[in-house]
Formats: sequence, structure tokens, C-alpha cells
Amino acid sequence: MSATPYFPRTITTWSILLIVSVLFISCRTEPLSVPSSEIESPVIAGSVSNQKITAIAEDAQGYIWLGTFRGLNKYNVHEYHQYFCTDDSLGLPDNQITDILLDSKKRLWIATVNGVSLYTDKDNFQSVPLRLADKNVQQLIEDKEGRILFKTMTQLYVYNPLTKEIDQRIENQGSQNNFYMKCHVDAENNLWITGPTHLLCYNPSTLQLKDSIALEGLPYCSYLHANELWIAGNHQLFIFDTRSRNFKEIPGVIKNILNWLMLL
Repeated sequence: MSATPYFPRTITTWSILLIVSVLFISCRTEPLSVPSSEIESPVIAGSVSNQKITAIAEDAQGYIWLGTFRGLNKYNVHEYHQYFCTDDSLGLPDNQITDILLDSKKRLWIATVNGVSLYTDKDNFQSVPLRLADKNVQQLIEDKEGRILFKTMTQLYVYNPLTKEIDQRIENQGSQNNFYMKCHVDAENNLWITGPTHLLCYNPSTLQLKDSIALEGLPYCSYLHANELWIAGNHQLFIFDTRSRNFKEIPGVIKNILNWLMLL
């Protein structure tokens, strides 16, 4: 099964330069070399710790959490509580935040380029042991049965709540370039992994591959809304129905908007 891509009109030279500049800036992933011994945590401030926001979530108490390129921030309407990586074992594993997840048990998970932590009721963090060469966790996922998954730059792992470690990983990801992987869980608890060449469907209970759909145009961005998986990249857009397992026609109004945007 293959998709029929939608190609917007040719974009201008200035648009190309703008897009390339944005991608170049957003793709920088190296951690900042700030000595942990020189940072106090938390710090109460009137603004966010860094202007590059990488993740956002709301906790069970209604506080807004902002992950940034340098530090984690809790906003309480009046001020920001800034959290950093310190020499203390109860601090964050790194200052560069990649994802934040509030799970169904109201636990707040923080992913960084050097590991994962759980926020505690003592206003500190409990590290999750990761005996991995690659601790750069890019995405945190929870399925419909409460399983927590960690997506690193190279693999997808399952968290074991009994051992409080990760002890399983999803195999058979084919030739996917995992740097562009994005994971989604649909209403029927299917785990979908979008990559530059294929759309993969897994059973998160058994970790078995259920389906593989070829993609065109090397897409690198995806979003799941209801049973529609929107996949975009390289000036193309697809809509995949996760129930019927078929690609849908792009609405005409969306085509017109994309054409207009490309002319700006």
C-alpha cells in the first residue's frame, strides 16, 4: 500500500532559506556544558530559564511545566520554579529536556538527552536506571493499559513498574532512521511508529509487529487526531486512517491553505 503525496506549489528562495535556517536551529541536540556544581535547583524567577521550549505539560495540580534547551520550569501563574541538573542525585540527569509526560496515574515523567526522571512529592526527582549506551530519550509514551515506553535515538523500550527499570525493547524496526521516528497510540491501543520510509503498527502487549505500510517522500513529522494520522515532510502531506488502514484524500481547503503558505 502506498500513499499519493500532495505537493504544494514551488516555494520561493526566501522561503527555502527560512525553512533551512529553522531546521538547522531546531536540529541542534548537543547538551550545554554548564558545570552542575555551579547551578542551584530549584531557582525562583520571573521568566522561563531558556527561550527554546522543547516540551510542555500540565500536572495534576494544574501547574504548567515547560521543558527547555536549558532547564525545566514549573509555572504557577505568578513565577517560574526552575530545575537544573546538579551534583545532587535528586536532581535532573541533564539540563536539556526532550519530553514531559503526565501519565494516567498522575506521575510526571521528565525525559532528557541523558536519561529520565520522575518528579516526586518532595519537589525533587527520582532517576530511572538506564543501563544503555544511548540515554538520549526523545519521546515518552503511555499506551491504553498504562505501559510506559521510552523512545531513544536508536531504540524503543518498555518500562517495568516492578523493577523500576526498562527490560524490554521493540525489535524489527526495519531500516527506519530512528532520528525521525514518532510514536502514537490509537484508540484501539495499537502502537504506530512513523518513520521516513515506513509506517509500522505494533501490539504494545506482545511487542509484535502487526503491519507495515510504505511511505513516500521521507516524511519526518506526524500527529494523531482521533483515528487519523497526519504525516508530513518534504513538502508533502498524507492522512492515514488507522481503522481502515487506508490513506485518505487531503481536503481541498487544506490544499489551498498550504499553497497560500508556500507563497509567503
